[in-house]
Amino acid sequence: MTKFIKKLTSIIVLLTIIPKWVAAQQDAQFSQYMFNSFYLNPAVAGADGKANFLLMHRTQWAGYGATFDDGGSPQTQIFSATTPFVYLKNSGIGLNVVRDVRGPVNSLEAHLSFSYHLNIADKGKLSFGGRAGIYNQIIDFDKFRFVDESDQIALQLNGKQSELKPDFAFGVWYSQEKFYVGISTNHLLKSQITFGLEQLENALARNLYLTGGYNYQLNDQWLLQPSVLIKNLPENGLKSTSMEFSVLGTYNQKFWGGLAYRQSDALTAMIGMYPTKDNRMRVGYAFDYTVSGKQGKAPTSHEIFLSYGLPVKRYAKPTQETPRHGTR
Repeated sequence: MTKFIKKLTSIIVLLTIIPKWVAAQQDAQFSQYMFNSFYLNPAVAGADGKANFLLMHRTQWAGYGATFDDGGSPQTQIFSATTPFVYLKNSGIGLNVVRDVRGPVNSLEAHLSFSYHLNIADKGKLSFGGRAGIYNQIIDFDKFRFVDESDQIALQLNGKQSELKPDFAFGVWYSQEKFYVGISTNHLLKSQITFGLEQLENALARNLYLTGGYNYQLNDQWLLQPSVLIKNLPENGLKSTSMEFSVLGTYNQKFWGGLAYRQSDALTAMIGMYPTKDNRMRVGYAFDYTVSGKQGKAPTSHEIFLSYGLPVKRYAKPTQETPRHGTR
């Protein structure tokens, strides 16, 4: 088992230091990523033996005002559901739907995921997952202001235009009681969105996500949970690796709070609780304060989520939930 962990760690380190390249952000961003691992990695589906449901809403740069019209703050919502697949041993399925609105650009994606899990030594589980679905982008060209009104794009495109593309992702996930680590990549087809014009050719960037966390029991009442998310966006010949670090403390298996830092972007404060006796329901809130690039952003962002986990009989008996993040 020790050799396996060393090899897995070496692979992650190599993938982290290999130069990557970036395009403009296309995927939704969430501060409470440790509670939303399935969005990043399809291999998470069914890995914890529970049926999990999640709703999350994020308002980015609250109060932001566009130069003209009603651009407003970016808004993102996500719904996800995962469960062990009872008709096939050691497997899981999941659904996620994401709506991301950024001024004149509205993106909607829906995916189905399938995962397969291998039980290995030291009560660990190695999971492989794939995701297939659609990516729909809608742009309201009436909200753009062209410098040259005779531009071919200005002449040919007006009103709301929509384009639908197939989309795929793949991920690997390893978890045990004390820690988890995962790697995934999305937009495997790099589908081109053109709205019928070659001048607008724009591929969905193939992004790489690395995430990991550790559960450290300080004493009978306190659980400390550091985690990290590394994002690589390989496009356009420019090197970019974005990192997020967080530390959460959970008290008496009921309440949690913590801090996070998103590289060159924002500081985050998080609080949450398990409002039910069986700890199956979770409610969390995150507050971001912008520390970089303030000229083009509003200073604060807000994020809230509600989740519920239900044990599946074939995999686990109904018991009180314990506050282990990163597996839903």
